[in-house]
Amino acid sequence: MLKRHPSLKDLSEYAGSHADAPSASSIDKHVRSCRRCAQNVELLRRLDVLARSALIESDEQTGAHGCPPPLVLADYLEGLLPAQQRVTTEEHLSSCRLCRDALIQIQEMTMIEYDSAEPDEIADDLLEPDEATRRRTLNLIKTKLREQRVRCGICGEENEPGSLVCSGCGAQLKRPSHTLLCISCRQQIPAASNYCPNCGSAIAPPKKIFGLIRARSTAVTGLIRTHVWAVLGLAAIGISFFAHRYFIQFIALGLIFGAKWVLDQVQLRIYADILKRLRSEGKTEEQKKRISGSG
Repeated sequence: MLKRHPSLKDLSEYAGSHADAPSASSIDKHVRSCRRCAQNVELLRRLDVLARSALIESDEQTGAHGCPPPLVLADYLEGLLPAQQRVTTEEHLSSCRLCRDALIQIQEMTMIEYDSAEPDEIADDLLEPDEATRRRTLNLIKTKLREQRVRCGICGEENEPGSLVCSGCGAQLKRPSHTLLCISCRQQIPAASNYCPNCGSAIAPPKKIFGLIRARSTAVTGLIRTHVWAVLGLAAIGISFFAHRYFIQFIALGLIFGAKWVLDQVQLRIYADILKRLRSEGKTEEQKKRISGSG
Protein backbone atom coordinates (compact mmCIF):
# COMPACT_ATOMS: atom_id res chain seq x y z
CA MET A 1 0.00 0.00 0.00
CA LEU A 2 1.49 3.36 -1.05
CA LYS A 3 1.81 6.09 1.57
CA ARG A 4 1.52 8.85 -1.06
CA HIS A 5 -0.23 9.34 -4.38
CA PRO A 6 1.66 7.82 -7.32
CA SER A 7 3.24 10.13 -9.87
CA LEU A 8 1.61 10.98 -13.16
CA LYS A 9 4.10 8.83 -15.05
CA ASP A 10 3.34 5.78 -12.89
CA LEU A 11 -0.41 6.33 -13.26
CA SER A 12 0.04 6.69 -17.02
CA GLU A 13 1.91 3.37 -17.21
CA TYR A 14 -0.76 1.75 -15.06
CA ALA A 15 -3.53 3.21 -17.25
CA GLY A 16 -1.72 1.92 -20.34
CA SER A 17 -1.98 -1.66 -18.98
CA HIS A 18 1.74 -2.04 -18.38
CA ALA A 19 1.33 -4.92 -15.97
CA ASP A 20 5.04 -5.61 -15.93
CA ALA A 21 5.81 -2.26 -14.28
CA PRO A 22 7.63 -2.73 -10.95
CA SER A 23 5.02 -0.80 -8.97
CA ALA A 24 1.95 -2.17 -10.78
CA SER A 25 0.69 -4.22 -7.83
CA SER A 26 1.13 -1.43 -5.29
CA ILE A 27 -0.51 1.10 -7.63
CA ASP A 28 -3.40 -1.31 -8.18
CA LYS A 29 -3.98 -1.57 -4.43
CA HIS A 30 -3.74 2.19 -4.05
CA VAL A 31 -6.17 2.89 -6.91
CA ARG A 32 -8.71 0.48 -5.44
CA SER A 33 -8.75 2.45 -2.16
CA CYS A 34 -8.18 6.01 -3.47
CA ARG A 35 -11.10 7.53 -5.31
CA ARG A 36 -9.11 10.48 -6.59
CA CYS A 37 -6.39 8.33 -8.17
CA ALA A 38 -9.05 6.04 -9.64
CA GLN A 39 -10.68 9.04 -11.33
CA ASN A 40 -7.29 10.19 -12.62
CA VAL A 41 -6.58 6.74 -14.04
CA GLU A 42 -9.97 6.79 -15.75
CA LEU A 43 -9.12 10.18 -17.25
CA LEU A 44 -5.76 8.91 -18.51
CA ARG A 45 -7.41 5.86 -20.08
CA ARG A 46 -9.69 8.16 -22.10
CA LEU A 47 -6.67 9.85 -23.68
CA ASP A 48 -4.57 8.40 -26.47
CA VAL A 49 -0.81 7.81 -26.19
CA LEU A 50 0.13 11.18 -27.73
CA ALA A 51 -2.17 13.11 -25.41
CA ARG A 52 -0.86 11.17 -22.42
CA SER A 53 2.76 11.98 -23.27
CA ALA A 54 1.87 15.66 -23.69
CA LEU A 55 0.24 15.57 -20.28
CA ILE A 56 3.37 14.06 -18.70
CA GLU A 57 5.56 16.68 -20.40
CA SER A 58 3.27 19.41 -19.06
CA ASP A 59 3.54 17.84 -15.61
CA GLU A 60 7.33 18.08 -15.71
CA GLN A 61 7.20 21.73 -16.80
CA THR A 62 4.66 22.81 -14.19
CA GLY A 63 6.41 20.83 -11.45
CA ALA A 64 9.60 22.76 -12.11
CA HIS A 65 7.76 26.04 -11.48
CA GLY A 66 5.91 24.89 -8.37
CA CYS A 67 2.60 24.66 -10.23
CA PRO A 68 -0.17 22.12 -9.56
CA PRO A 69 0.07 18.85 -11.52
CA PRO A 70 -2.05 18.46 -14.66
CA LEU A 71 -4.25 15.88 -12.94
CA VAL A 72 -5.17 18.51 -10.37
CA LEU A 73 -6.05 20.82 -13.26
CA ALA A 74 -8.10 18.00 -14.79
CA ASP A 75 -9.91 17.57 -11.47
CA TYR A 76 -10.49 21.33 -11.47
CA LEU A 77 -12.09 21.13 -14.92
CA GLU A 78 -14.40 18.32 -13.83
CA GLY A 79 -15.27 20.01 -10.50
CA LEU A 80 -13.71 17.27 -8.36
CA LEU A 81 -11.48 19.47 -6.20
CA PRO A 82 -12.42 20.32 -2.61
CA ALA A 83 -13.58 23.88 -1.99
CA GLN A 84 -10.34 25.13 -0.41
CA GLN A 85 -8.12 23.52 -3.06
CA ARG A 86 -10.38 24.90 -5.79
CA VAL A 87 -9.95 28.45 -4.45
CA THR A 88 -6.17 27.97 -4.24
CA THR A 89 -6.07 26.64 -7.81
CA GLU A 90 -8.14 29.57 -9.11
CA GLU A 91 -5.80 32.05 -7.39
CA HIS A 92 -2.81 30.31 -8.97
CA LEU A 93 -4.42 30.27 -12.42
CA SER A 94 -5.06 34.01 -12.25
CA SER A 95 -1.31 34.67 -11.97
CA CYS A 96 0.27 31.76 -13.91
CA ARG A 97 0.08 31.80 -17.69
CA LEU A 98 1.79 28.40 -17.96
CA CYS A 99 -0.98 26.72 -15.98
CA ARG A 100 -3.66 28.51 -17.99
CA ASP A 101 -2.13 27.16 -21.19
CA ALA A 102 -1.93 23.69 -19.63
CA LEU A 103 -5.58 23.96 -18.59
CA ILE A 104 -6.61 24.79 -22.15
CA GLN A 105 -4.50 21.90 -23.45
CA ILE A 106 -6.09 19.42 -21.04
CA GLN A 107 -9.55 20.68 -21.96
CA GLU A 108 -8.83 20.27 -25.68
CA MET A 109 -7.48 16.74 -25.17
CA THR A 110 -10.48 15.63 -23.16
CA MET A 111 -12.94 17.20 -25.62
CA ILE A 112 -11.28 15.40 -28.55
CA GLU A 113 -11.81 12.11 -26.74
CA TYR A 114 -15.37 13.08 -25.81
CA ASP A 115 -16.33 13.85 -29.43
CA SER A 116 -16.35 10.13 -30.20
CA ALA A 117 -18.47 9.24 -27.17
CA GLU A 118 -22.19 9.39 -26.60
CA PRO A 119 -23.47 12.55 -24.84
CA ASP A 120 -25.34 10.45 -22.26
CA GLU A 121 -22.17 8.57 -21.36
CA ILE A 122 -20.26 11.83 -20.92
CA ALA A 123 -22.98 13.21 -18.67
CA ASP A 124 -23.00 10.02 -16.60
CA ASP A 125 -19.22 10.12 -16.20
CA LEU A 126 -19.04 13.78 -15.21
CA LEU A 127 -22.29 14.47 -13.38
CA GLU A 128 -23.47 11.25 -11.75
CA PRO A 129 -22.88 11.54 -7.97
CA ASP A 130 -22.45 8.67 -5.60
CA GLU A 131 -25.45 7.41 -3.63
CA ALA A 132 -24.49 9.12 -0.36
CA THR A 133 -24.05 12.53 -2.04
CA ARG A 134 -27.36 12.18 -3.89
CA ARG A 135 -29.17 11.24 -0.68
CA ARG A 136 -27.71 14.18 1.24
CA THR A 137 -28.63 16.58 -1.56
CA LEU A 138 -32.24 15.36 -1.72
CA ASN A 139 -32.62 15.57 2.06
CA LEU A 140 -31.23 19.10 2.05
CA ILE A 141 -33.66 20.19 -0.67
CA LYS A 142 -36.62 18.63 1.17
CA THR A 143 -35.58 20.32 4.43
CA LYS A 144 -35.31 23.73 2.77
CA LEU A 145 -38.71 23.36 1.09
CA ARG A 146 -40.27 22.21 4.38
CA GLU A 147 -38.84 25.24 6.21
CA GLN A 148 -40.22 27.67 3.63
CA ARG A 149 -43.74 26.24 3.47
CA VAL A 150 -46.41 27.28 5.99
CA ARG A 151 -48.18 24.35 7.67
CA CYS A 152 -51.83 24.77 8.70
CA GLY A 153 -52.47 23.94 12.36
CA ILE A 154 -56.04 22.72 11.65
CA CYS A 155 -55.90 20.47 8.59
CA GLY A 156 -52.13 20.00 8.29
CA GLU A 157 -52.01 21.30 4.72
CA GLU A 158 -48.64 22.72 3.61
CA ASN A 159 -49.13 26.09 1.92
CA GLU A 160 -46.89 28.21 -0.24
CA PRO A 161 -44.43 30.57 1.50
CA GLY A 162 -46.06 33.85 2.52
CA SER A 163 -49.62 32.46 2.52
CA LEU A 164 -51.99 33.97 5.10
CA VAL A 165 -54.99 31.68 4.36
CA CYS A 166 -54.86 27.87 4.19
CA SER A 167 -55.60 26.49 0.71
CA GLY A 168 -57.09 23.31 2.21
CA CYS A 169 -59.57 24.51 4.85
CA GLY A 170 -59.53 28.30 4.42
CA ALA A 171 -58.39 28.96 7.99
CA GLN A 172 -56.23 31.97 8.70
CA LEU A 173 -52.61 30.96 9.04
CA LYS A 174 -50.40 32.23 11.81
CA ARG A 175 -48.45 35.22 10.65
CA PRO A 176 -44.72 34.51 10.61
CA SER A 177 -42.61 36.36 13.14
CA HIS A 178 -40.24 37.68 10.48
CA THR A 179 -42.83 40.11 9.03
CA LEU A 180 -44.20 43.46 10.16
CA LEU A 181 -47.18 45.64 9.30
CA CYS A 182 -46.70 48.72 7.13
CA ILE A 183 -48.12 51.80 8.91
CA SER A 184 -49.30 53.40 5.65
CA CYS A 185 -50.94 50.58 3.63
CA ARG A 186 -51.41 48.00 6.46
CA GLN A 187 -49.83 45.20 4.38
CA GLN A 188 -47.46 42.49 5.64
CA ILE A 189 -43.86 43.07 4.56
CA PRO A 190 -40.52 41.41 5.45
CA ALA A 191 -39.14 42.57 8.78
CA ALA A 192 -35.77 43.50 7.28
CA SER A 193 -37.34 45.90 4.75
CA ASN A 194 -36.47 49.59 4.82
CA TYR A 195 -38.97 50.37 2.06
CA CYS A 196 -42.54 49.04 1.63
CA PRO A 197 -42.90 47.35 -1.81
CA ASN A 198 -46.67 48.01 -1.84
CA CYS A 199 -46.98 51.75 -1.13
CA GLY A 200 -43.36 52.93 -1.17
CA SER A 201 -43.34 54.28 2.38
CA ALA A 202 -40.09 54.28 4.33
CA ILE A 203 -39.99 51.70 7.12
CA ALA A 204 -38.06 52.59 10.26
CA PRO A 205 -36.49 49.98 12.57
CA PRO A 206 -38.50 49.11 15.76
CA LYS A 207 -36.72 51.65 17.99
CA LYS A 208 -37.25 54.37 15.41
CA ILE A 209 -40.90 53.38 15.03
CA PHE A 210 -41.48 53.91 18.76
CA GLY A 211 -39.66 57.22 18.53
CA LEU A 212 -41.79 58.18 15.54
CA ILE A 213 -45.04 57.40 17.39
CA ARG A 214 -43.86 59.26 20.51
CA ALA A 215 -42.80 62.28 18.48
CA ARG A 216 -46.07 62.26 16.54
CA SER A 217 -48.25 62.06 19.67
CA THR A 218 -46.20 64.79 21.36
CA ALA A 219 -46.55 66.98 18.29
CA VAL A 220 -50.36 66.55 18.28
CA THR A 221 -50.72 67.40 21.98
CA GLY A 222 -48.31 70.32 21.56
CA LEU A 223 -50.39 71.67 18.67
CA ILE A 224 -53.54 71.55 20.83
CA ARG A 225 -51.75 73.31 23.68
CA THR A 226 -50.50 76.10 21.42
CA HIS A 227 -54.06 76.84 20.31
CA VAL A 228 -55.22 76.86 23.93
CA TRP A 229 -52.43 79.24 24.99
CA ALA A 230 -53.15 81.52 22.03
CA VAL A 231 -56.89 81.69 22.84
CA LEU A 232 -56.28 82.30 26.56
CA GLY A 233 -53.64 84.95 25.89
CA LEU A 234 -55.85 86.86 23.46
CA ALA A 235 -58.82 86.56 25.84
CA ALA A 236 -56.77 87.92 28.79
CA ILE A 237 -55.52 90.90 26.78
CA GLY A 238 -59.05 91.59 25.50
CA ILE A 239 -60.58 91.46 28.99
CA SER A 240 -57.91 93.86 30.31
CA PHE A 241 -59.35 96.67 28.16
CA PHE A 242 -62.77 96.27 29.80
CA ALA A 243 -61.75 95.46 33.38
CA HIS A 244 -59.74 98.61 34.06
CA ARG A 245 -59.38 97.75 37.73
CA TYR A 246 -57.49 94.49 36.87
CA PHE A 247 -55.77 95.78 33.74
CA ILE A 248 -52.22 94.98 34.89
CA GLN A 249 -53.19 91.51 36.14
CA PHE A 250 -54.83 90.51 32.84
CA ILE A 251 -51.92 91.94 30.82
CA ALA A 252 -49.48 89.87 32.92
CA LEU A 253 -51.67 86.80 32.47
CA GLY A 254 -51.75 87.39 28.70
CA LEU A 255 -47.94 87.67 28.64
CA ILE A 256 -47.64 84.38 30.53
CA PHE A 257 -49.94 82.63 28.05
CA GLY A 258 -47.95 84.21 25.21
CA ALA A 259 -44.68 82.87 26.63
CA LYS A 260 -46.28 79.42 26.86
CA TRP A 261 -47.33 79.71 23.23
CA VAL A 262 -43.78 80.65 22.14
CA LEU A 263 -42.23 77.70 24.04
CA ASP A 264 -44.70 75.23 22.52
CA GLN A 265 -43.98 76.61 19.05
CA VAL A 266 -40.27 75.93 19.57
CA GLN A 267 -41.03 72.38 20.75
CA LEU A 268 -43.29 71.78 17.76
CA ARG A 269 -40.49 72.73 15.38
CA ILE A 270 -38.12 70.34 17.16
CA TYR A 271 -40.62 67.46 16.91
CA ALA A 272 -41.31 68.31 13.27
CA ASP A 273 -37.59 68.02 12.52
CA ILE A 274 -37.47 64.66 14.34
CA LEU A 275 -40.41 63.34 12.32
CA LYS A 276 -38.86 64.50 9.07
CA ARG A 277 -35.52 62.90 9.94
CA LEU A 278 -37.07 59.58 10.98
CA ARG A 279 -39.19 59.41 7.84
CA SER A 280 -36.33 60.27 5.51
CA GLU A 281 -33.77 57.85 7.00
CA GLY A 282 -35.49 54.77 5.60
CA LYS A 283 -35.75 56.26 2.11
CA THR A 284 -32.14 57.38 2.24
CA GLU A 285 -30.96 53.87 3.17
CA GLU A 286 -33.13 52.35 0.43
CA GLN A 287 -31.78 54.80 -2.13
CA LYS A 288 -28.21 53.95 -1.09
CA LYS A 289 -28.97 50.22 -1.51
CA ARG A 290 -30.49 50.80 -4.94
CA ILE A 291 -27.52 52.90 -6.07
CA SER A 292 -24.99 50.34 -4.80
CA GLY A 293 -27.03 47.49 -6.36
CA SER A 294 -27.26 49.19 -9.75
CA GLY A 295 -23.56 50.07 -9.65
